[in-house]
Amino acid sequence: MNDFSAIPRFTLTAFVSTVVVFSFALDADAAASSKRNPAASRLRAEGRKARAVESMTDACPAPRIRIEGKTPVRRGPGLNYPVVQFLETDRCTKYGRISVNRDWVLVDLGELVGWVPTGRLERASRLRIQEADLETTSPVGSGDFRGFVTLVTATPLRTAPRATSEERRLIPTGTRVVPLQMTPDDRFVEIRDDRGERGWIDRAALEGSPLENLPRTSPDDPAVVGATAETDQPAAPGTPASAVVEPSKTATASADETRGLAVEIRAFGLAARPSHRFDSDGADATRRYQLSSFAPGAGLEVGIGRVGPIALRAGYSLMFVLPTGPDGDADNKARGIEQEAFLRVGLPIDFGSHLSLVPSVGYIFAEFNFEPALPNATTVQFLSTDTHAASLGALLNYETDTGLQLRAEIHGFMGITIESPYNLGRAGPGLGVTMSAGAGYRFDALVGVFFEYALTYRYAHYVGAAEVDPLDPTISTATLADFTQGVHLGVSMVFDGI
Repeated sequence: MNDFSAIPRFTLTAFVSTVVVFSFALDADAAASSKRNPAASRLRAEGRKARAVESMTDACPAPRIRIEGKTPVRRGPGLNYPVVQFLETDRCTKYGRISVNRDWVLVDLGELVGWVPTGRLERASRLRIQEADLETTSPVGSGDFRGFVTLVTATPLRTAPRATSEERRLIPTGTRVVPLQMTPDDRFVEIRDDRGERGWIDRAALEGSPLENLPRTSPDDPAVVGATAETDQPAAPGTPASAVVEPSKTATASADETRGLAVEIRAFGLAARPSHRFDSDGADATRRYQLSSFAPGAGLEVGIGRVGPIALRAGYSLMFVLPTGPDGDADNKARGIEQEAFLRVGLPIDFGSHLSLVPSVGYIFAEFNFEPALPNATTVQFLSTDTHAASLGALLNYETDTGLQLRAEIHGFMGITIESPYNLGRAGPGLGVTMSAGAGYRFDALVGVFFEYALTYRYAHYVGAAEVDPLDPTISTATLADFTQGVHLGVSMVFDGI
């Protein structure tokens, strides 16, 4: 049995006093630590609670941490540093320094060293980082938002400071970006976005932001009009050299050499009402008629931009004219098809960064092919027409920063019209006009939707008796006219840099 009676009283008193003082010292140190960094203290407490199960839940035991997939690795501890690698899958890695605000941690991936957000770590790894006594780096203010400004409107990110240059993607309103330089006319600003991607945007998208001290660069400088590939950037003050990953430089070339073609494809369904009219001075009253019916169909347009200074467009549409004929006689009706095709060469002209005009010349083919007679008829009753014509017109485009598009187009044409199955006589020029107007919305730089109203009018006049006119020998003048109006609803896709 232990006998404490032999211990001198002053010795026992000294021991108890020491324990009490030591306990107060620990409590005071913990309290001071909590006041200095309450968040860290709270995380330490959570870490102590989680330590019992950490070995079972953490798939990456100390001294490593696990980074979740879909995480960008940056050159420095902040969003204003470029992305040097993107981790598609989870990664177990060594770690070193931590940023002053403890939001970024330096990791060693073997092939490179870079910074990742602590919020992209697994929970157990995140707690381990917060508890660890790591060396901090980077001065206060060099983290998330140093030098950032906010977009007041959505705007396309372009490869060069021109309204006609390639659009990489649409940056939404509220995105934080870092301005790098500006053109002398203050129209375009080169920025780095929150993905680390560099490009040019319209100055108006940064309205109200302090940009006066940005360096100015000439728009004719090959380094500006060239593709803005990521090059080496100096590290922020205070960032150790070991914490900076230097990506290899990419050679720049002129924009016309690198950006390739811009191809837009517009596919649409349509609902139209075509009308085919024949009028003449023939004695037979049946030599005057008008056919009209509903016609569903579809169409496809392909536009190719940046073929030197010009733009090319081609299109085709096909409509199926539903049976039409005398009312009340369901079996005595005729049907037909209507098709149109065009090829245009235009010269785009930009008015600012939103409005463009494309004057163009081209070729138009149009056909209204109808059954020659009603099923119960024994003679030819209806004529079909083919039109081949040269066209002249323009396309007007307006696009807002939010992706809304407005579009109007008109083309006049003149050529020849061939009627069948019989020749009416000496034909004058085939004349006509085609026009459309509509609106669309681009979800991003690739996909959009649109709605349009369109109409086409074709007219041909004939004078003199035909060489062979089984319709009516008394016909000396005649006119054929086709009028079609309808709506288009479709999807547009833009493939840039092909």
